[in-house]
Amino acid sequence: MRYNFVSVRTNSELSATAGEAERDPWTYAAAMGFLLLVAAIASLLPARRLLRLDPAVTLRG
Repeated sequence: MRYNFVSVRTNSELSATAGEAERDPWTYAAAMGFLLLVAAIASLLPARRLLRLDPAVTLRG
């Protein structure tokens, strides 16, 4: 019973999104691209900051 409620709720939410079809491939591609961009930014910012550190000074402590 619980699974059916979640399935019905998800289908109704998907069909109500700005006139898009439930399984529109462009919408999924755009969402995946956006998430990939956010993940890249979230991992590159700390890595860029760490590249400015001198390893010898950091290890000496």
